[in-house]
Amino acid sequence: MERDSYLYNIRRKGQVIAHKILPDEVLSKFYFKVVLNKNLNLKTPKTFNDKMQWLKLYYYPFNDTVIKCADKYVVREYIEKKGYAKLLVPLIGHWENAKKIEWNELPDKFVMKCNHGCAYNILCNDKKF
Repeated sequence: MERDSYLYNIRRKGQVIAHKILPDEVLSKFYFKVVLNKNLNLKTPKTFNDKMQWLKLYYYPFNDTVIKCADKYVVREYIEKKGYAKLLVPLIGHWENAKKIEWNELPDKFVMKCNHGCAYNILCNDKKF
């Protein structure tokens, strides 16, 4: 679904409100049922999906390494410290504010990713167009 569609915006606003008033466990169980049509077992997780949801709710939020590696920018420092800097894609820039991006200084071809979420990417194959 396109991000600027009317239905997407309504659904997204509903999700934001739900996350403010409902516990994470309740929302995880709801999404699990909607997407997989199964009940989520958090008390004694047996399936891979149950275990992933358990980790997401009870382990990952408190694990410093997981938190660091979830950040597209911060993880680069972690990878460098582990000795794998040569595997990193070269970084063109890092901005806190989109208004500060010098668009003419970017190469003709680049990918730009936001750090605050997923699927907010700009794929530029040719700046001339």
